[in-house]
Amino acid sequence: MRLLISLLMTACLAGGCDWTPVRDNTVDERSPYYVPGGPPHVEDVRALTDTRAYPFGQILYMFEISCKITDPDYNLVPDSLRAFADTIFVGQVTYNPDADRFYLRCTPESLPGINFLDLFHSVIRVQAVDSAGARDSADTLFNALLSPWPAVRYPLGDTLNTRELRLAWNDWNGLRIHTYSISILKQNVYTIWDTSGLAGTDTVLTVPYDDWDGVNPWVFYAWYLTVVDNSGNRITGEQAVFQFHLAAPLGASEAVEPAAAMIKPE
Repeated sequence: MRLLISLLMTACLAGGCDWTPVRDNTVDERSPYYVPGGPPHVEDVRALTDTRAYPFGQILYMFEISCKITDPDYNLVPDSLRAFADTIFVGQVTYNPDADRFYLRCTPESLPGINFLDLFHSVIRVQAVDSAGARDSADTLFNALLSPWPAVRYPLGDTLNTRELRLAWNDWNGLRIHTYSISILKQNVYTIWDTSGLAGTDTVLTVPYDDWDGVNPWVFYAWYLTVVDNSGNRITGEQAVFQFHLAAPLGASEAVEPAAAMIKPE
C-alpha cells in the first residue's frame, strides 16, 4: 500500500498534477466563500419581563430582548438583526451605545394578533447577517416573573400628619432572590423620589422630606413597589395613594409622630 501511494505521488509530481481541493470555508482566503475578518457573532442573549398591575384589574405585560453582536468587518446588515420567539418574528434589535448592547422592547401593542402570554414560554433567538452573507445566531429561554404581586401596607389611601413619610409593605413570598425598588409620583405623573436595590428582607422605609421636591398638602401622591429578581425581571404592584393634611406643620420637628402610630394595624 505504501509503495502504491509513493508511485501515485511520484506520477502526479512528474506529470504536473493540476488538481486543487474544493475550498468552501469562509475563513480560507483562497475560497470564493472567504469572508475577510470573519463572520458576525451573537452572544449573551437575555429576555427580561416587566409586568405591572394597574387599577381595575388591568395588567401590562412587556419584555425586553438584549444581546451583544460583534462583527470584525463592521458590515452588518441592519435589517438582518432580527429576534424570534420560537418561529415568530418579534422585531429588530437596535444598538444602544450607552450600554454597548442591542435591544428590543416588546408589548402587546407592538405584536397585534399574537397571544402575548404564550411568548413567555418560548425560546428567544437573535440572528445577524453581514453583507458577505455570513451569519450567526444565539438563543435563550424565558425565565419570566409574572407572580406573585408585591403588596403594600401603608400608606394606602391615607391622609398623613407626619413630618416623615414611612412606607411599609408585606414580605414578598416569591421563590427567587430579589431586591425592591420604590417610586413616588406626584399626582401619579411626575416622579419626585425613587430608590432601588433595597434588600429583599426589608419591609419598611422612611423617606425624609429633605429628599423630596416639595410637599403640597391635599395633592395626591402615588407610590409603587417593584420586585426585581436576580436576573433583572421586574414585577410592580398596583399603586397606593396618599396625601398630606393641610394643617400639618410639616416644617416643625414636633410634627413627627411615634413610629408605632405611623404603621396601620393589620
